[in-house]
Amino acid sequence: MAKAVLRLDDIKKLIGEDCLAVLDAEGEIPSKIILPSKEEIYEVSRLFRLISSEPKLEILSLLSQSSLPVCAISKLLGKDQSLISHHLSELKMAGLVREKRAGRFKVYSIEKENIDGICRRMQKLIGTARLAPRETG
Repeated sequence: MAKAVLRLDDIKKLIGEDCLAVLDAEGEIPSKIILPSKEEIYEVSRLFRLISSEPKLEILSLLSQSSLPVCAISKLLGKDQSLISHHLSELKMAGLVREKRAGRFKVYSIEKENIDGICRRMQKLIGTARLAPRETG
């Protein structure tokens, strides 16, 4: 399903007079609203669910600084190596980290382009580029 673009007339019809009056009083009647596609919402929410655990965020934080083997990540975070391997496997399947062999060790590094892509998609989805801080008076 593609994104839907609602123009001012459509917005006025959909939200009704009561809501329109509130927006008008706030001086914030939008000239158009873009509704995100279900696929876009699903994909971004899936990625955020994946990285929402503290251990995964800790791992990503470490790997954003340096490529590391599982044993180093485990010792730095004070967590069991099998747990770290499990989290790394999920992050790898999602394309957020990559691994390479170094002898008998697997060394992990962050997939910067994919992480940047997630950030761009989220920014596009919620439109943070358009948001400005409100003045308080």
